[in-house]
Amino acid sequence: EVVIIGASTDGDNITYTIQSPKLTENATFEDVSLFVDGNGDNNLAIGQSYQGGIIAYIFQSGDTGYVAGETHGLIAATADANGYLSWNDAKGYCAIYFVIVGGNTYDDWFLPSKDELNQLYVNRAAIGGFTNNSYWSSTESDDGINAWIEEFPTGYQYTANKNSTGTVRAVRAF
Repeated sequence: EVVIIGASTDGDNITYTIQSPKLTENATFEDVSLFVDGNGDNNLAIGQSYQGGIIAYIFQSGDTGYVAGETHGLIAATADANGYLSWNDAKGYCAIYFVIVGGNTYDDWFLPSKDELNQLYVNRAAIGGFTNNSYWSSTESDDGINAWIEEFPTGYQYTANKNSTGTVRAVRAF
């Protein structure tokens, strides 16, 4: 088996790298078949179902977590938590949230930061299922009594007392 990585085309030529510790430079092959798997991570898109949720954001150059040549990002749960939760309850809900898909368990969900929550707002139409409520973020304000929240009808972010209640959407990184 030969794994081809980093393939690109200019219309006439394909340039690629062969990933194999057993091959040497200038190796030749006979009776070769090529299978192209079009389901790689490079085909991922915002709004696509993936790893127990819906892709909410794909990291761009300059983002924390960005790795050149790799696709990483943020996945949103497919639905909000039931009811309105305080900030501490929101964090607790996300910490125990899990999804099982095709025998895989995804149990690394968390409450999104203020900036991550804003990406959910920006891509809310593609993600779907949001209400016109205010959603909690994990980002605390300087006083420690309040945390950031975002109104999904408008995108307005403000701080609210952690004992007040808001809507929750868990996220996970991929």
